[in-house]
Amino acid sequence: MGATYLLEHIAGCFLFDEHLALVESGPPEGKEKEAFLKTHASAVPLSYPAHAIQLRRALAAIASKIPKGGLRAANLARTRHDVKHAVSDDFLIVQAVKSIEDLDKVLNSLAIRLRDWYEFYLPEYSVSQPDHAEFVRGVVETTKEQFLSGKKTDSFGADLGKPHIAAMKQFAERLLGLYAAKQELERYVDSTMKTICPNLRAIAGSTLGAKLLEHAGTLKRLVELPSSTVQILGAEKALFRHLKTGSRPPKYGVLLAHDAVQSAPKGRQGRAARILADKISIAVRIDYFKGQFKGDALLEEARKKIAQ
Repeated sequence: MGATYLLEHIAGCFLFDEHLALVESGPPEGKEKEAFLKTHASAVPLSYPAHAIQLRRALAAIASKIPKGGLRAANLARTRHDVKHAVSDDFLIVQAVKSIEDLDKVLNSLAIRLRDWYEFYLPEYSVSQPDHAEFVRGVVETTKEQFLSGKKTDSFGADLGKPHIAAMKQFAERLLGLYAAKQELERYVDSTMKTICPNLRAIAGSTLGAKLLEHAGTLKRLVELPSSTVQILGAEKALFRHLKTGSRPPKYGVLLAHDAVQSAPKGRQGRAARILADKISIAVRIDYFKGQFKGDALLEEARKKIAQ
């Protein structure tokens, strides 16, 4: 008996004899497909370009077996399945970190607006509290009298009526809700990073690691990037400016926020970012291929090398 050939097609699985005559067919997916393939495991799988001629003959043989409109329906079903199962945790992390960045921008703008508004009433408090989140919390929790009694001074602010003060406090309460939402997102990013990228999280931290994923797009794409590209992720504008105008190339991108880079002398921060990017490239490969946890050891190696 001659060789048999197997064709996996979107419309189903098809078995052919040595003359490329259709012998048997199976379903396109599911456990029944797995059983069909297992039964005919000895058949030669048809693939392009190794079996270009046989494939043309095989496709011609099954053309009449596919019902009218069946190929379109099969393509739609496969596309629906692929889109549904294409969503992975790294996609969700990217969206979450983008949401955090959007919240940061909104909160900064609204906190500044609240400061401008509240300074008509109590300018001394705004000056004494530079942190936006603590300032907003103080607007809600501290009265003018409490603040002034602690400072033992008078205020240059106007004596506003209760409706005006209540409006400012209500606005501040809404901002506190946004700060709480940001913290919840940060906890979600941290827990998800700990699950899918423990080594990257150990080296870069959850927020910085998530930003690297954001700039790369996916964990797979981050794995494929060379460490020299990882080093300057987030500095794309500076890189394009260098390529276009010949200006100095960027030495780091979002990695500048890492404490190991921040603590390095100004002239050696580029070197620190390069060393850190090398270790991050190793870490993401371990995470992607589900290797053992080595994040802490990799971070220690990076710190020792940066300190030399």
